[in-house]
Formats: sequence, structure tokens, C-alpha cells
Amino acid sequence: MNLSNYIPETYIPATITASVALIAAVGAQFVNNWLTHRRENKKYLRAVYEEFISEFFADVITYAYASSSSGKGYNIKEEVDISSVLNNMFKKVHYGDKDLQSLHLEYKTWKYMDDVRADTEVIIQLKICYFFLLYCRKVFKKIGFDLKSDATHALFYNIKLFAYLYICSESRDYEKAVNSMNTITMFKVSILENYSLRYLHKLVMSLEPEKSEKFLNEVDEKLENYVYNSY
Repeated sequence: MNLSNYIPETYIPATITASVALIAAVGAQFVNNWLTHRRENKKYLRAVYEEFISEFFADVITYAYASSSSGKGYNIKEEVDISSVLNNMFKKVHYGDKDLQSLHLEYKTWKYMDDVRADTEVIIQLKICYFFLLYCRKVFKKIGFDLKSDATHALFYNIKLFAYLYICSESRDYEKAVNSMNTITMFKVSILENYSLRYLHKLVMSLEPEKSEKFLNEVDEKLENYVYNSY
């Protein structure tokens, strides 16, 4: 395109200079806004960690241990009143992501539904713990919270633990889920490590009966083989 056909030649250098200046100014503003947003976002995530995650993380992890351990584990479970923990958590639900905020409504309204199962409340609690730890993992990553390798492994394992307990409780019942998890813990069987977080998350989100049962039957078979070969 010949600019001289639209703009007098004497104005072309000035027009080009002004255009370049405009592009540079807009670009600088965009970069500045992006950096400001990034700083503000990181500041907000720090607040999420300090005001939300740090307050409930230890209780949720302890509850995971209690739900997967026989004997003394049940004493710990009595000490960790997960209902109170979650009620306090939801007082600060504005710090949570969309999944936790959605679960807040589910947790508050389940008791008003008709024909609910006896273990409905504890199943929802397991689901909340699962999504809470997922959110912790995401926030840790974004704020650059450097977990040691053993702590990272423990976090991954507890996310999988809650995923299994939720899937098994929803598909079968809570007591069967706890009994299976107790056996896995007692014999230190690394069954859950064979499944990725992505795979388990798909099962949690879909809860398709056939896929859930296939997964649970696989776990049952591996656990039975391990226990049988241990004697």
C-alpha cells in the first residue's frame, strides 16, 4: 500500500513516528498491567495460603491418616472432628476455588434432600477433603512453595487416598471403603501409586458405575493377591 496516496508525503515520517510511539505506549501499558496483575495475583495466593490453607491443611491430612489406619487411627479420627473443621473452612470459602465453593452449597443442602443414604454426609466430606488438597497443590505450585520430595509424595498419596475413599464409598459404601483402605495401609501395599492423579480425577468427576467398578475390582484383586502371597 502506498501511503502517499492517502497521506501527504510531508506527513508520512511524522505519521510513522506517531504510530510507532502509539504501539510502544500500548505495549508498555499491556506489560505493566500484566506485571501488576501477576503481582496482585501472587499476593492474593499468599493470603489464601496464610488465611485458609495453613489453618486446615494439618487437620485434613490427619483425617486422611485416621481414615486409612485401623486401631489407633480411630482414636485420631475422634480427635479430628472433620465436621467442625469443614464448617470452619466454609466460613472462609471465599478463599477457595470454584470447586470448593460449589461443594459448600452441596454440603449445606444435602440434609434437606429426600431419600439420602446414611453415609451421605461422610461421602461429601471425603469429596471436600479431596478437592481441598487438590487446591492446596495448585496454590503451592503457583506461589513457589517448595515442598521436599517426601512431603510432595505424601501430598500426592493423600489426594489419591481421598479419591479412592470417595469413589469406593459412592459406588459401594463408606465402611467397605475404609476397610479396604485400612488393609492397604496395614500391609503397605502401593496399589494407589499405580494410578495417576488424572485417571483418579476423571473417576471422581464422572462416577460412571462401570468405570468405577472396574477400578475398584482391580484394586480388590491386587490387594487380595498381595495379602494371599504374604502368608
